[in-house]
Amino acid sequence: MRMIAAAVLAAGGLGLAARADDKPLDRALVDKRAAKAAYDTALLGSELWKAGNYEGCFRLYQGSLMGLRPMLDHRPKLMGSVLEALNRADRMRPEEGAFVLRAALDAIRKETAAPPPKPLWDRLGGEKTARAVVKDFVDAALKDPKADLSRGGKYKWEGKDRERLEQVMVEILSDYTNGPLKYTGPGPDEVMAGTKITDDEFRVMGQHLVVALKAHKVSDEDATAVLERLGRLKPYVVGK
Repeated sequence: MRMIAAAVLAAGGLGLAARADDKPLDRALVDKRAAKAAYDTALLGSELWKAGNYEGCFRLYQGSLMGLRPMLDHRPKLMGSVLEALNRADRMRPEEGAFVLRAALDAIRKETAAPPPKPLWDRLGGEKTARAVVKDFVDAALKDPKADLSRGGKYKWEGKDRERLEQVMVEILSDYTNGPLKYTGPGPDEVMAGTKITDDEFRVMGQHLVVALKAHKVSDEDATAVLERLGRLKPYVVGK
């Protein structure tokens, strides 16, 4: 019973904790806490049910929902369905009402759970933005002697060669950011064989890539993530 009381108090205390400093409620944080409380309650309730403690399971679900309901005022439809479940279950035997209350807990978990984060590729803007970023990057790197993308004029990167270079870079960017385009060409070490790119040149290229990303409204956080992921190519590029 102590575990049941603790779970009920935890659910009921969500509102008190959120309002303790009289600051406006962060609804995303409230949802996160509600989803966690509903999950923990359902988990503990399942254990009580398996142990044959139907009354305890029912009361746990009931108390937790009573504590969670006031925290759902920004979700009036869900708040109303929880009240309806509480009223309906109150007229049932515990072994029947527990199922009604569990369904209400599951509904809270489903509606308040944070959506899965978008893949980095999508946050960048997908293929359209990727191609624009790569084009700007190649333009800047070709003009910068510190990057020396042309390797002292050895590679002109014009016409079909330029198109192929950009296509390869878009495919690699997609592959490293969970996009739909997969790189199917030769390995980076084979592609870069004989170029002898230095650490400094690799770093400068990375700087140009970040500038291109930010020019297309990619956030600092996502630009950093791209640079970190593509940084894994360094052992296959530098000094080859």
